[in-house]
Amino acid sequence: MKLTKTILRSAFWNSAILIFLLISFNVVFWISINYVLNKNINSKLNHEMENILNAIEISGDSLVIVNPHEFEEPDLAELTEAPFFMKIFDTNKKVILKSKNLSSVKDFDFSPYPLQEEKFFDDTKSYREELRVQYHELKNSEGNEFGFIQLATPKTGLTKIKDNLLIYNLIFAPLTVMLILFLSIFLAKRTFEPINNIINTSNEISARNLNKRLSFNAEPDDEIGRLRDTLNNLFDRLEKQVNQISNFSDNAAHQLMTPLTTLKSEIEYLSKAEHTVQEYKDSLKVLHNETEKMIHLISSMLILANDCNVCAESKQIFNISKLISNTLNSDYYKQVTIKTEEDLYVRGKDDYFRIVIKNLVDNALKYSDQDKQVEVCIQKDKDNIIVEVRDHGIGISLDEREKVFDRFYRGEDPQKAGIKGFGLGLSLVKSIVTAMNGKISISNNSPTGTIFIINLPSIKMT
Repeated sequence: MKLTKTILRSAFWNSAILIFLLISFNVVFWISINYVLNKNINSKLNHEMENILNAIEISGDSLVIVNPHEFEEPDLAELTEAPFFMKIFDTNKKVILKSKNLSSVKDFDFSPYPLQEEKFFDDTKSYREELRVQYHELKNSEGNEFGFIQLATPKTGLTKIKDNLLIYNLIFAPLTVMLILFLSIFLAKRTFEPINNIINTSNEISARNLNKRLSFNAEPDDEIGRLRDTLNNLFDRLEKQVNQISNFSDNAAHQLMTPLTTLKSEIEYLSKAEHTVQEYKDSLKVLHNETEKMIHLISSMLILANDCNVCAESKQIFNISKLISNTLNSDYYKQVTIKTEEDLYVRGKDDYFRIVIKNLVDNALKYSDQDKQVEVCIQKDKDNIIVEVRDHGIGISLDEREKVFDRFYRGEDPQKAGIKGFGLGLSLVKSIVTAMNGKISISNNSPTGTIFIINLPSIKMT
């Protein structure tokens, strides 16, 4: 995988964050080490100060040593590994007593600190030696100020630790930064690897190769997993749409060829020789019927191609009771019985819903015997309007009830019976009803036949 700008940008920000965290950690670590070691030295100074205070007494203006052995201790008398340097001052800041080991240190001195409080700590430097100093106020038995004790110890251990940390950072910091950069680039590549796989697989998918899907390990609720599943669902829909378009185009071409062939044959028949008036009339009738079929077929295909967007976007409200009654008010529909409640309103395109009723009733008449009645019932049920078209014809088998709504689908029984049709009527019906926020279903009639049930949202008119 090549280093793209996105990968480098991601690696840069990851590195910047990690380096910032590393620096922050070192600063906090440095402060913590300094605090802990100072606290440890303070504890040692406190302990030694307590011993010194117990070894002396203040009587009036005099200092009395009650325990001389304390000042003979190696840490006060010699230059041990961790010695203590002590000076006792009077109020005039004159040295009254000092530890023996101070005489062994050439040019070693630390100035008395002005008394600020009973006890406090400070850092100082004398003769290139860093010292931690404790100051403690001295008072006599009457509570009067006598002077103060100055007790110091080298901070050699702390200084060495700080120096070692500094050396460590100077030596390993460049290596650490390089390692962070390398790991950031590696992790950025791994992070974007699934996306690159998605891109590569998507590039391989075309109209002729829609069955390929993305496949890599990821949890369904993970972001990459959700992206994989979303794109696979998109490819499923695209494959279905492309197949529908392909089938629709093939079927549409096939359906249009039949009337066009008939038109061509009739025109050739009329142009070859003279004919009687009756023959001309018969041919014109055939041409008219085939033209009507083509107009109906093309109109249905245009509505289906647009998924009846006109219906979905329509703000028109119409009286469905009157529309159905007026549509079926002709001799052609003399076998149709209408039962309806008055003044029922729905939202949609009335011309399109007229197509729904005509298609359903025409199918009912087409697939029924001439002496069988077709019933159309319209009623209100709570907030919905139910439209039922009942026939007593050949019926629709259970396994075909969903298929009949597919474009150009025709059941086996009608084809065996020689009943002609394009297979677009019910698909058109469902498209219009769905666009009107309605539903359509099929159930059996008794003892034979079919019931189409349309459920539409009702509109209240005040």
